[in-house]
This record gives sequence, C-alpha cells and structure tokens, in this order.
Amino acid sequence: MSLAQLESLREEMDAAIKQVERDERQAALQQIQSLIEQFGFLPFEVFPRKPLELKHKLPAKYYDPDTGQSWSGRGKPPRWMQGKDPRQFLIQKEGILAAMENAGLLSESVTDTPTGDD
Repeated sequence: MSLAQLESLREEMDAAIKQVERDERQAALQQIQSLIEQFGFLPFEVFPRKPLELKHKLPAKYYDPDTGQSWSGRGKPPRWMQGKDPRQFLIQKEGILAAMENAGLLSESVTDTPTGDD
C-alpha cells in the first residue's frame, strides 16, 4: 500500500470512529433519559451539587515591618522569618495597626483615638 492509500484509509477510519462515538453517545443519553423518566428522578438527585468549601483566611499572627508581609503561623514559615527569632515578628494584642505604626508605615492620625474634644 502506498502512503496516499494509507492516509486515505486513516481518514475513513477516523470518520467511522467519530460516527460510532456519536451513535453510542446518543444511545447512552436516550437510556439515561428513559431511566430518569421511569423512576421519576429529580435533577438534584441525578446531579447532586456539593456545597462549596469556604476557605477562610486566618488572621495574621506575625508581621514583617520591612516587607509589609504577614503570616498566620500555619504552614512553612516565610523566607523573611528564616534564621530569625519569630517572637520579634509576633503581632501583639494591639494588632497589626500597632505593628505597622511601630514600623513607621502609618501616620499618627490613623491610629490616634478620638478624644471627643473636636
């Protein structure tokens, strides 16, 4: 057989394969529809939806004033913390605003508490 004949044969086989796939797919769909009708399935019974898992972001436990990055304390420690004492990055009870202010990243007006004298 020549190359041209083999390529022609391959094209015929590819077309035949696609037609058989379409026919089998259609037959399967008809069978599914018949079973749904026969047993009275509702859409949510046939295609149950899994509830989306909501991933909540953990609050920061450590803060790097040089980079502005924070870390929750879970998982692998970030590079900016490697080889250093983690306690120096620990966010105190005042929270991240105090750490940012100590690093000079916030103006005083942001962290000032109103006195009511205004």
